[in-house]
Amino acid sequence: MALASREPFQLSGTYADRNRWERLNVPGDSRITGLEIVKDEGLFNKWGGKVVIVTGISSGIGVETVRAIASTGATVYGTARDI
Repeated sequence: MALASREPFQLSGTYADRNRWERLNVPGDSRITGLEIVKDEGLFNKWGGKVVIVTGISSGIGVETVRAIASTGATVYGTARDI
């Protein structure tokens, strides 16, 4: 997947350094994952009793989003156009 622009943009926040353009799509790609965010924020098994709906779960980021949210203990419902 190609990104639309190679123009630099200012990143800020906890995961900014790991998501800089120069580090994406290269060997050792270090992009943060949803599960890492859940771990860092201490959310494992903290969302029991909550219900989350995720759209677009047939591939890509939707699948990973479901995995990360499910690890919080929430009930996750997903929708997909094609399976």
